[in-house]
Amino acid sequence: MPPAVVSRQADLDRIAELLSQGGALLHGPAGIGKSVLLRSAAASAGRRGEVALVEGNESSGLVPLDAFTALLPLEELPADRDPARVAAAVRRRLEGVALLAVDDESQQENK
Repeated sequence: MPPAVVSRQADLDRIAELLSQGGALLHGPAGIGKSVLLRSAAASAGRRGEVALVEGNESSGLVPLDAFTALLPLEELPADRDPARVAAAVRRRLEGVALLAVDDESQQENK
């Protein structure tokens, strides 16, 4: 369950509207509540279909598509981690997913 979102209903409504049109990008300075909004929006989307959540980490920027490999069962992860094969495997995994939520919160906290 996502953390409670206080006094952000207008933001959540706008995110829901943008998601119904294809997508949304939440950006802004650290500490303003983007991750809380993301998790709340993901929980709402999860009631309508599957949600895939990807979180950044320190190695995410070092290995192409590394953060997205967490979406794959080990047997579907290309042994050589070739970026083109990883991208194809991730794309197959995301077929039918209602929302792909990507958060760099953990990456930011480690800096």
